[in-house]
Amino acid sequence: MKPFTKMLIIFTFWTSFSFADENETLVQVAGEDAENYWVIKKVTRPSYPRAAALEGVEGCAAIAFVIETNGSTSSHRPLVGYPSEVFLKPSISAIKKWRFSSTESNVNKQPVYTFQVIEFSLSKKRSQGGSFSGDICKASANKSFNTDTGDAGAG
Repeated sequence: MKPFTKMLIIFTFWTSFSFADENETLVQVAGEDAENYWVIKKVTRPSYPRAAALEGVEGCAAIAFVIETNGSTSSHRPLVGYPSEVFLKPSISAIKKWRFSSTESNVNKQPVYTFQVIEFSLSKKRSQGGSFSGDICKASANKSFNTDTGDAGAG
């Protein structure tokens, strides 16, 4: 059976995040309002770690990152890995390849700080309400992200 990776599109935005251009500030936008700034144009799915697949391990990773003015991502930082950190590296590698398009209302291409939860499942069956591990990642990431100091040094 081929491992399956499911991505939960969860966007939470934060303000006053320091990055390359000190004259720019990031915006805090509540959930649904995220679509007012950026939409995903290109998504690369992370590879399922071989050792985890062989051992039947499922889980998730939550990664914080900046969507830059050109639609690329930067300042990638792990927030949560469940049940261990095995899914963090492939998640960061995938998100580095993602590209976003600014919306018509984001004419100035306002950069934003957000996070993404990616679920790793060995079952092709998609659950409608999310999974236990996905719920854990989402809750832990929200808590971690909302107390984040905005240090983007992990790049």
